[in-house]
Amino acid sequence: DGDCLSNFFINSCSYYECINGDISNELTIIDGCVEGDILGCTEETACNYMPSATFNDGSCVYDGDSECQDCGTLLDFNNYGNNENFSETYYAPPGLIITINFSGSTESCCDHIYVNGIEYDGVLDGISIGDEVLNIEWTTDSSVDSNSGYGWSAELICEEAFEGCTQPYAENYNPNANTDDGSCILDCGYFLSYDSYLDDYNTSNYYCGLYVGQGTYTLEQAISYGYNCECVVLGCTDQEATNYSEEATIDDCSCTYDNDCPSISFNTADTYLGWSISDIDGNVILDYSGTGGGQIDFGATGGGSGYCGNYCFDDGCYIITMTSQWGGGWSQNTLNIGDQSFTLQTGSEGIAAFAYNTDISCETGCTDPEASNYNEDAILDDGSCVVFGCTITSACNYDPNATAFDGSCNYCYMDNCNLYPSEFYDCDGNCYDLDQDNVCDGEEITGCMDESGCNYNSEATDEGDCTYPEEYYNCNGMCLNDNDGDLVCNEIDNCPLVYNPNQEDLNNDGIGDDCDGVSLNETIDFEWNIYPNPAENYVIVDFKNPKNKNFKLEIRDVSGKIIYSNNTILTQHVIYNNLASGYYILKLQSDDVKVQNSLVIK
Repeated sequence: DGDCLSNFFINSCSYYECINGDISNELTIIDGCVEGDILGCTEETACNYMPSATFNDGSCVYDGDSECQDCGTLLDFNNYGNNENFSETYYAPPGLIITINFSGSTESCCDHIYVNGIEYDGVLDGISIGDEVLNIEWTTDSSVDSNSGYGWSAELICEEAFEGCTQPYAENYNPNANTDDGSCILDCGYFLSYDSYLDDYNTSNYYCGLYVGQGTYTLEQAISYGYNCECVVLGCTDQEATNYSEEATIDDCSCTYDNDCPSISFNTADTYLGWSISDIDGNVILDYSGTGGGQIDFGATGGGSGYCGNYCFDDGCYIITMTSQWGGGWSQNTLNIGDQSFTLQTGSEGIAAFAYNTDISCETGCTDPEASNYNEDAILDDGSCVVFGCTITSACNYDPNATAFDGSCNYCYMDNCNLYPSEFYDCDGNCYDLDQDNVCDGEEITGCMDESGCNYNSEATDEGDCTYPEEYYNCNGMCLNDNDGDLVCNEIDNCPLVYNPNQEDLNNDGIGDDCDGVSLNETIDFEWNIYPNPAENYVIVDFKNPKNKNFKLEIRDVSGKIIYSNNTILTQHVIYNNLASGYYILKLQSDDVKVQNSLVIK
């Protein structure tokens, strides 16, 4: 083609070389090569190994070489989001092409993949594109993403190029080809398909065929509105008809037949609706179904473009099975057989009986004698058989054989929920006793069962929360010990034997003023200390005694009784504990000092 390649081959064993961008005039003959050899890399360990090559041309490259780095690349967009952008170029090693093999789908209107400038979207399964260089771009908009069920992935494979048509809808499609050579021959079957619209809406006849086929527009109207309609030809497409048209691509229900048999028509373009006609033995004699994927096959009777036909039934009864993949019935669509019409009102499936040239009623209904709605005149079971009863498993009269609810359920023993409420009695009238204390749950009394609790309930059968008084107080909030009646408990009273409700302590020595009076300690600088306090094994009293005076030390209980007394001139006095736990007053006095403090024994 005139381009200066790295090696420009004249035949399989000779080539011109490229020198400074120009093809040289010197022909080079490859040593050892014979006519008919296929040049390429013959090393199986190379990433550009060519199984078809018979002569190694020295082009081999291996894993780790830069020419091999794109082979085996995986692209994963199975979880893609909004407004994504991706662009990358991939190269094949010498002698091969690099092929991208798609799997998955995208939102066809708005999320697109471009490979070397060609757009791919919608269903991607089975699509494979190859070339020496692949420039791959990926864009999404801000509408749907993988959360709506979309997502795609692809693998890049380095392989030999095979020259052919890679478009599945072409007449000469080659499923083994991995590189399109532009030889595809596309017929009207392709241009009327939904895939042609996805490939190139400018040349597609899909919407013209759709609107004309379902009766939205006439052919003339579709052409006037600007639709491509070259492949839309109306006529009879049934080869059994007397007026069959070989050129027709859309059946217009104009077929005529050389018989007296009833005509059959189903005029709809909804590909999610279908039906079948079976004889009384269950043998299907006619059936029709749409593709279920929004695509319409205009090249054949039925398959989404409606059904027009003629059939000679034997005399007798037939069953018509009607389906709707959406589950919403057939809407306004009807199946017409002669002068009779049938439709699916609601749901995803239903049956109807069709009688042809017979006096039998061909009535459908329940044929099971054990069912509640048994129909003795029905000759065909329509699946409607039911056994009425209580179908709620928690009810006392639940019937495991019932298939239809009749409102008869009751939930209490003898159907008397006033006397036997279901939360306390089972269906046999036995009371529940979950804690197995021989007291029915309905008669349980929850309360404090600790006699020391303020809310003790002697009638309680189940342990409940108890409340207790604060320390030093009873349940009425009164002090357990209050010798001076000042409503301050002895244990926290700074003067427990003298009425002093205000707990005044001018010198902050821990002893109320009403107890120590106006002592010399409040006017004379005298320091003393009691520790530890509270005490456990012993108590130490420290004080200053620079003049070696005689001090008297006393301990009194809360009643005022002296329980310890001693005289000392030492500045430290140790009292070993032989006292009961409780609250005490410790006094220290000489001829000019009188002090006292509280003492707590653990």
